[in-house]
Amino acid sequence: MRPLLLGLGLLAGMALIDVLQAAAQSRPTPECGDDNGVDRCSPEVHRRVLELYGLQPIEAHARAGDEVRRVFYVDGYGRDMVAIAFVRAVGRDPTLSVHYPRTAGELPPPATALVPREIWAQVLERSVYFDRELTRLPENFLRMCLHAWVYTVEAAQPGTREGEGMQVRRKVEDACDPGLGQDYARVVQELALPLLPYCAALDPAQHRNSASILTACRQLEGDRLAAAHAYNLLSRLGSEREVYGVFGQRASVDWAGERTSGSTRAVVDAWLRGMADPERANLYIGKVSGERADRVRAEAELVRYVDGPGDTRIQMVAPVTFELTDIRDGQGVRVTRATVGAFAERSRD
Repeated sequence: MRPLLLGLGLLAGMALIDVLQAAAQSRPTPECGDDNGVDRCSPEVHRRVLELYGLQPIEAHARAGDEVRRVFYVDGYGRDMVAIAFVRAVGRDPTLSVHYPRTAGELPPPATALVPREIWAQVLERSVYFDRELTRLPENFLRMCLHAWVYTVEAAQPGTREGEGMQVRRKVEDACDPGLGQDYARVVQELALPLLPYCAALDPAQHRNSASILTACRQLEGDRLAAAHAYNLLSRLGSEREVYGVFGQRASVDWAGERTSGSTRAVVDAWLRGMADPERANLYIGKVSGERADRVRAEAELVRYVDGPGDTRIQMVAPVTFELTDIRDGQGVRVTRATVGAFAERSRD
């Protein structure tokens, strides 16, 4: 099994859970509650989510005459991941926009693309029944479901009858109570991903689904195709079997001031020793910047837990920077330098 590698943006986003929990006034119904008990059907919670993404209400789109299909994705741990919107504003081409939640108060720019006619047709056709209710399983039906994703699906569309004007539809649904809303949420993420080639270049084996890939895509900057290749490579650093293909010839590792260079074997051994001593560390990839097609710089963190007073565990964090260069061996960029800082206890502020 591959180790779990998360973006730093997700770690920062976990602090937003407390804000949303404060807005939940009562125990949500099963289809509305995320893994933290936040009522995703609550108008107040949804208003806060719109602020989180910097988006206007679907009703505002309807008043403007925009035709919209939009999905908000919350993962199995109650974290706001991404919002995907297909919008055809009056007099404008259909567009895709992938929106990311604020981190430390800053709103990242959305990823955008024009939408081909055949994709736009699927966006509309597959949305016809997303808000229909299916026959529910009997109450005594035994099932087990944990850490379910939650989807909020919205549409602004022309009325079906002449003179009706624009209409709004909305459905909140979680994966433990699957229905047509969840099915459409999956359709939307699958249609969106190929329209952003640098996102589609991320290795699907390292991510749960297309929405997770689009979330990780937020971390790519500059030459994002080169950055995506580097991200895939760095994701292999937690696997002892795959780490040998990560470091290039004449690479070096500087681990808290102790530098190792020379053979690839020596560099890999130094990396693996540092990862395992004294407690296993996990790598969390941050920003990956393609400076050129053949050169990428990446930021990351190593996180490990050590024994504290009593039965407590202390989170220790070390900053990591990677320099990746294409050494013209036909394999693309490889890590030529990894620099790991000293581990220190993460501040709780």
